[in-house]
Amino acid sequence: DELFCGYNSYREAIEKGEDEVTKMMIEKLKNEGEMMVAINQVTAEFGVRMIQPFLSPDFVEYAKKIPISEKIHGPDDIQRKHPIRELAMDYGVPEVAAQKRKKALQYGSQIHKSLLKSRKTS
Repeated sequence: DELFCGYNSYREAIEKGEDEVTKMMIEKLKNEGEMMVAINQVTAEFGVRMIQPFLSPDFVEYAKKIPISEKIHGPDDIQRKHPIRELAMDYGVPEVAAQKRKKALQYGSQIHKSLLKSRKTS
């Protein structure tokens, strides 16, 4: 999401131009890196090392070379992440799945609904 304009906030940023999108992307990558350091400190205590291959330095540099205009087509682009979707279809992922509208994890996984329900019963 950080590298391919997956977050909804990129739709707002693109209205201000590609430089604003690039600035946001750099900030989101920085935040993700800081979060991964903290996560790895915790998981290391249990002998687990978290790896995010899409945030490896080589992949990040590759993804940065893809033009912003290929990742997001404007402020009304609800799909976003077009290179990932195209790659998925090239590898045989059915179009209906590859083109499915993105949902934030907390909503798509029902975590948000469960948390709200648990707050009501507390």
